[in-house]
Amino acid sequence: MLDREGVLWIGTCDGLNVLNPVTKLFTHYKHDKNDGESLSDNRITNIYQDSKGNIWICTLEGGLNRFDKKESKFIKYNLNSKRLIAITEDNDGILWVAT
Repeated sequence: MLDREGVLWIGTCDGLNVLNPVTKLFTHYKHDKNDGESLSDNRITNIYQDSKGNIWICTLEGGLNRFDKKESKFIKYNLNSKRLIAITEDNDGILWVAT
């Protein structure tokens, strides 16, 4: 997913890769069971940027994550299902998540 700033977000079965072409900085994020602010699961199924600029990451077994750009950490959201496939936003700014 290419965000509004031109940063490339790549979801894999082994974590999340982020490439900033301006700074040439490449970052690899992975789940760390000892770090509550890490990615909740390494298997990424979808990445989405909402109208407010938030980056949302859907995972195969770890539910929904929002990336906090200022702190470089992940905020996890508990949903009825941890297996997420896709996320989108409607015209009212409501996020819809497919499980």
